[in-house]
Order: sequence, then C-alpha cells, then structure tokens
Amino acid sequence: MQFRRNEYDVTDRVHLRKPETVFTEVSTIMSDFCTDAMCNKVHLAFQNLATMYKGRLNGFQPCDVPYHDLQHIMDVTLTTARLLAGFEHAQRPGKRLGPNRIMLGIILALYHDCGYIRDIHKDEYDNGAEYTQTHITRGANYLREYLPTLGLGNYTDLMDNLIHYTGYEKPIEKIRLDDPRDMVLGFLVGSADLLAQMSDRCYLEKCRDRLYPEFVLGGMARKAEANGTQTIIYGSAEELLRKTPQFYQRMVRPRLEQKFHNVGGFAAHYFAGQNLYQEEIDRNLAYLELMIEENDFSMLRRQLPDTPEA
Repeated sequence: MQFRRNEYDVTDRVHLRKPETVFTEVSTIMSDFCTDAMCNKVHLAFQNLATMYKGRLNGFQPCDVPYHDLQHIMDVTLTTARLLAGFEHAQRPGKRLGPNRIMLGIILALYHDCGYIRDIHKDEYDNGAEYTQTHITRGANYLREYLPTLGLGNYTDLMDNLIHYTGYEKPIEKIRLDDPRDMVLGFLVGSADLLAQMSDRCYLEKCRDRLYPEFVLGGMARKAEANGTQTIIYGSAEELLRKTPQFYQRMVRPRLEQKFHNVGGFAAHYFAGQNLYQEEIDRNLAYLELMIEENDFSMLRRQLPDTPEA
C-alpha cells in the first residue's frame, strides 16, 4: 500500500468516521461466528454509541476529548473484530471463545472509553479529559445500565471486569475472572485498543495536538508526590513525543507481549500472515525516531481530521 488516507483503517478500505460503514465491516466478520440476533444487538450498540458521541443521546454532552474520539472508538472496534476472528480461526473448537464472547468483545470495544463523555445534569468538569484517571470505572457504570436494554443484563459483572483491560485503573493481575476464555477476551480487546491508536496514520500528530492537551487536563502531565510537590512528566507536546519510543518499549510492548500474551499477533491470522497493525506502528515509531535524531518536529505535516465528527 503506497498511500493511506487519514480517516481510514490500516487497509485503507474502511472509513473510520462513518459508524455505519464500520458496522457493515464488523457485521461481515461477525457473520462467520454469530447469529443474526447477536449482530442486531451489536447494531443497536453501534447506533447508541454514535448518538452518544455526537451529543444526541439524552443526558449526555457530545464527546469533547479530541484524541479519544469517535474515530478512535471505531478503529478499536474494527481491530477487536479482526483479532477475534483471527483468534477463532486459529483455535481448535474446544479453545474458541464462542459467539457470546465475540458479541460482548465488540460491545466492550465500542464502550471502553465512554467514561470520557460528560453528563449534562451532574457533570463536575468542563472537559471530558478531566475524567482520564477514572473513565474506565465511569464506563463500567454506564454499561451496567445499558446492557440490560440489549437483553444482556446477566453480563454486567463480567463487563465490569473486562473493561479494565483497556485502562490502568486496576492492575491486570488483580482482575478476577472465573473462565480463562474471558481473560483471553480481555487480552484481545486491550490489545486492540493499543494497536489501533498507535497504528493510526496520524498517530504522531494526534499525540502532539490532541493527546498532550488531554494529559494536561487529566492530570497526566504532572505527578503529585507524597510531600506535596509535583513532578513534571510531560512539560510540552514535544517532550511527550520524545518520550514515546521509551513509553512503547517499557510500557506498551511488555503489555502487548507479556501481560496480553501477544494475542495481537492474531491480526496476522486475519490478514493471511501479515500483521498490518504492527507494520504501521513500526513505521510510525521509525519516523518518530528520525525526527528525534534530526531534532526537527516540523516533519509532522499530516492534517488531522476535523473533530468532532458530523
């Protein structure tokens, strides 16, 4: 692939800013494993999620976090569906996750960041990014209310645990699940979250222009010490970029390969031997290393899609 458009997935086929287009792709993947009724539930979940993020769902503000936006959600959801399909095709029948977990995994991917969305009536913050350190728990609380509307109320406890594989509020080692297959499901969705965002064609520009401002608002750019002082972690967007290769090697890669047991590799099963997500990540990081070596961040020239989505 010689050229990839900014709003499209790693194959340059799926427009990630159009939820119905993403659902069509996801439902095609699901159709190999799930019933029509399950696909219908996922379709309802897509529609509800898009309505929420666009500020048209009763009781909620539109998404105002520019990095963890609707395009990110669609990218993670599509990536999740592909990893699930790759995993299922690679397993013997007794080791597969099965239709219910595939459906739940896709719904989890859709709502894993919904805790960033502010409440109209009782919100205490001016921007959703201020929920950065608690958005996973807020998302779990929303799913506890929403899942029964899909007839999936018996899965709320499970989803309460699974959503923590996409964040850092609870250590992975402390997530308690009875069935090993549920743990694998968490690994797959958590891996999809990391793979999708770091393989985004505009990942580096988004780190500079969107993620850093979120970190500032969310209290992630500074660390409060026990003695009352603050340590600056990221003093600028450029510093965030300079530290990204180290962040990948020390945090992301061990999480993907060790804590998530390298299930992201099942993308290669889906793409017939080629892991397009990892290839795009490697390309982004190589370009970032070149910029750091040249000390020239003007090399970031890609134009970000407007936000929020129409």
